[in-house]
Amino acid sequence: MGKIVEIQNLSFTYTNRPILTNFNLSLMSNRFYTLLGPTGSGKSTLARILIGLEYSHDYIKIDGKFLNPKNIEGIRRIVKLVTESPRGDFVTDTVSKELEFELKCIEEKKIPEKVKSLASKYGFEYLLSRKMWELSDGETQIVALLAALVTNPKLLILDEALSQVDRKTKDRIFTLLKESVKEGLTVLQITQNSEDVFYGNEMIIIDEGQVVFEGSVKDALHSERNFKDHQLELPFIADLSNKLRYYHKISDIQISDKKLVDALWK
Repeated sequence: MGKIVEIQNLSFTYTNRPILTNFNLSLMSNRFYTLLGPTGSGKSTLARILIGLEYSHDYIKIDGKFLNPKNIEGIRRIVKLVTESPRGDFVTDTVSKELEFELKCIEEKKIPEKVKSLASKYGFEYLLSRKMWELSDGETQIVALLAALVTNPKLLILDEALSQVDRKTKDRIFTLLKESVKEGLTVLQITQNSEDVFYGNEMIIIDEGQVVFEGSVKDALHSERNFKDHQLELPFIADLSNKLRYYHKISDIQISDKKLVDALWK
């Protein structure tokens, strides 16, 4: 298992304002990462750099290849970015045509079958016949996600990509994404919502353009300072666990409602 992303000493400035400074980060393949950070910390800028929408001359490798104009077309075949507001990115008038368009761009075969299979897997086959302008904001985000997944990328970057999707649907989507991680996908979830950290296993916190924490979700949750020092809310379950640990009601931090209840009953 190698590195899908390697960044060394990246610095990026926008309109004379430093966004990322001596930024270093490595992402291993077949992992699910959550990237947290306050507003203005450089999260979305990093996502745009990794897909080549912002260009940097610094050392960045994607799947072993330098991120530069020579390699950008190949890199965009294996790296997909889904943003919070993707409506302006669509180029066709129906959902099925939009997904088919993505496959036609890479000259895939059996396109209708692959589109239907993916939509069925995620439980959104009913959306295929819908017109793009009929979609709600949440449905628009779902279609953008499907359009990214249909080409089988190696790295999927989700920048607040499901912020308008209800929690139950979001849970189902992320459960399926974690199955895809076992099959070769790497996910980088970018969010300000600390409750979303439980979807992944690895966590990165950035602030003022630098990595300030990198490790497992559980390790991050053991210290409130990892969050509060960087204007982030501690997830509710973790915050409650810390309070119960203080009063010796439980022995360790818990990362789900069920595990917390089980710990209290021991």
